[in-house]
Amino acid sequence: MTPLQRHKTKAPLAPALVCGLAVLLALLAHVSPVVAVATQTWRQRERGDFDKGDLDKVSLSAGGEIRLSPRLDLLYEARQPYVWALAQDAKGLLFAAGGNEGEIDRVNPAGRGEVFYRVEEPEVHALAVDASGALYAGTAPGGRIYKISSDGKLVWSRPTGEKYVWALVFDRQGTLFAATGVEGRVLKIDAS
Repeated sequence: MTPLQRHKTKAPLAPALVCGLAVLLALLAHVSPVVAVATQTWRQRERGDFDKGDLDKVSLSAGGEIRLSPRLDLLYEARQPYVWALAQDAKGLLFAAGGNEGEIDRVNPAGRGEVFYRVEEPEVHALAVDASGALYAGTAPGGRIYKISSDGKLVWSRPTGEKYVWALVFDRQGTLFAATGVEGRVLKIDAS
């Protein structure tokens, strides 16, 4: 290859190189300068420190501790405006009660519900299930306790002498206790 031939083969590269350098210089002229940012540090130590944020799949305790929250799934949407009490029997049936109709719903494990029983008072604040599957309901404002058989029939209904029955619980021996109000008394309910 002669020097003239060498010159002819390299000549087309020069305009491309000049054009590329011009584009690069133009790009560099349009790039804004990068500004450094100072590092920031903050700490959340109390519950109030988290008030500005949104909690997602975590629970915040009164002491300010963050924990993974339990997963919530809708099992059953009650027709009543409030659900005050829940109880589950040994078969996995869920009982849900509330107000304003005095209605107790029975919900199967698949989430299908139906009215199980309706009490005379407008609200049911407490439910408990005994070892035989009978359901007990504490009402307000009448302050009565109902015993309802597993097939939905009334066994008995008794006044407590109080205005509200807030909670019902069985001890290990099967004795039923009722937390009542306005006076804040705990009543032991005789098995008979």
